[in-house]
Amino acid sequence: MAQLGAAGERYRSELDVPLSTSTLSHLLKGLREAGVTWTRIEGTRRLTALRRDDLDALFPGLQPAVPGAAAQSAGGAG
Repeated sequence: MAQLGAAGERYRSELDVPLSTSTLSHLLKGLREAGVTWTRIEGTRRLTALRRDDLDALFPGLQPAVPGAAAQSAGGAG
């Protein structure tokens, strides 16, 4: 979520996450079907981005909070 929120559109291969390709594809599909992201097809590749306006309307303040919570969680795990 933080990477998508910071960069706008991203290809799956550009996301730096510790997941296998198939797991990441499954996660992105779930986010798309839940309405959290949208996908734009460009040739044979897919660009994914957060649906910022829709998320802000439904959950004001959520987008800034989620990346912060992820960073705190990662920092406290060490």
